[in-house]
Amino acid sequence: MNRPHLNCLGPSHSDSRDFPAPSLTAKSRYIDLRRWNRTAELQTTNDCTMNGNEGLLQVPINKLRGVDIESGPRLVDLDALRAYRELCNLKYGGRNNGAYPRDTMEHLLKTGMVEVSPYPQTVHKIREYWRNKMVGDVLNSLLTTGAQTISTEWLYSFKFCSQTGGLITLKAGDFREGFHQTCIEGFIPLYDKEVFVSRNSHGVQFGDMGYFYITPDDLSRILIESYGATYDAPIDQLAELAGKWMDE
Repeated sequence: MNRPHLNCLGPSHSDSRDFPAPSLTAKSRYIDLRRWNRTAELQTTNDCTMNGNEGLLQVPINKLRGVDIESGPRLVDLDALRAYRELCNLKYGGRNNGAYPRDTMEHLLKTGMVEVSPYPQTVHKIREYWRNKMVGDVLNSLLTTGAQTISTEWLYSFKFCSQTGGLITLKAGDFREGFHQTCIEGFIPLYDKEVFVSRNSHGVQFGDMGYFYITPDDLSRILIESYGATYDAPIDQLAELAGKWMDE
């Protein structure tokens, strides 16, 4: 497996990682990182913009600590709402301007997120971030460095995906309600399809216990921007982490 390039702090120089060609047909393409994130029912008090980035940070933090949602203690709960308010005050004069992953990446690069539990006042920062230009890049980035944050169009029909087991599909005549940010945590075979697994921020009543599934083709049609990042842990730990995503 390719190791992440950890040779710069801040945005990637090319704004896109030097990943191999999209590998949507590779035998080892499946991955599910949901066990390393907090439960969906705790999402409802935070804005979607910070939820996406919170998940991107929280997965490697919990992975490195060996803390999962099935057997470990209460998960790390990053104070995403506070960080988002700080971002809005700095960038938009306090206004909620919705899902702009790059802005939150810049914010987390400089200020980080402060934990509220179980390690109070620990600050976690993004070491480096990059833009995934294609859906194939999203998958390769997911396999190489973990969870990804995405900004998408949000259609009216998506709110009813609980009726389809969490599967989101594009429909003719549907209309856009706005834009939304979520956190991709997996790529799995499901419902005779291959789908990305994304954590939403609408609580466990949405989709499949707070998650939704979407095919690469449908994601490519609604994707606005997607970012990956490496958490500011020691480089040797990050390299080891990236090599073990597929060991689960």
